[in-house]
Amino acid sequence: RVLLYDLGSTYEMMQLYPEALQVYAKILQADPAHTGTRIGMGTTLNNLGAQSARDQQWTQAIDYYQQALDHDPNCWQAQRNLIETLLFVGWRHSVQQEYPQAIAAFTEVTDRDPENATAYCNLGITYFTQGKIQPSIQAFTQALILEPNHSESHTYLRQARRQQRQAFLWQLLPKIAGLAIVGLVVVIGTMLARGLKRRSPSTS
Repeated sequence: RVLLYDLGSTYEMMQLYPEALQVYAKILQADPAHTGTRIGMGTTLNNLGAQSARDQQWTQAIDYYQQALDHDPNCWQAQRNLIETLLFVGWRHSVQQEYPQAIAAFTEVTDRDPENATAYCNLGITYFTQGKIQPSIQAFTQALILEPNHSESHTYLRQARRQQRQAFLWQLLPKIAGLAIVGLVVVIGTMLARGLKRRSPSTS
């Protein structure tokens, strides 16, 4: 195992990542909990993900990063690269109006990194663009809880609350109009009744 691990590390340093994975896999077949090998697998898979990202193969890159974290949850490079790639992919989906995919990408970021204000802001923008005001307000509010000076979240939150107030007023207008009409009918009816009473002949 020691020799195999050294061989895997050598392949990794030579950037022969598929060969390194094969060697590490042999070690894990015999010893699934081998710490050094799991770390090596994580690093190698992260490097493969970075190569895929450079080639703009985003789905493959995300898959490699996720595999890296499955082997080594403490691989901070894979965690960082996965977050950045998901944010970029979510943004691309949003620009292309593929909103469910954008929401899925941003939500995965918030699940993995609950303190990522940018992810919450992007999630809010995606909801806001679709006219889903209440979820967008919740997302912008969370972004500002995490990062009070997040200027983009402040701007969109003001717009979202303005639209929320306008929508509320539009919902109230029919009720207000209905009450006004009822009140007007009552007033007119009262005036007509008084007029008729004054014009009615005396019975004495």
